[in-house]
Amino acid sequence: MSWVIVTISLVSFLGCTYPGGFAPSTIPVPERYVALGPEEEGSSCGYGILILPLTSPNSVPEIIDEMIKTKGGDALVNVSSESSSTFFLLGFANCVNIRGTVVRFD
Repeated sequence: MSWVIVTISLVSFLGCTYPGGFAPSTIPVPERYVALGPEEEGSSCGYGILILPLTSPNSVPEIIDEMIKTKGGDALVNVSSESSSTFFLLGFANCVNIRGTVVRFD
């Protein structure tokens, strides 16, 4: 009986990560630009209970725009993305993660 409880506990907290795309930049970038810091990460999650979504993650363009605006840049270079799903006992979370370096054009 105890192995059933352990199995249910482990299965109730499963998660999966899905690789996304990679792009050299979010817009065509001129030869001269300045990196505004190290690689940044932006993310957004949506949540639900059972099979009913309560919220949705922000879209990829919204996440990228927020990353650029926060640093005062013009574009994002070396962009990669991934998404993940985590399942809890009665709920779930779907997240989108974007990584890249914010740059400003010279």
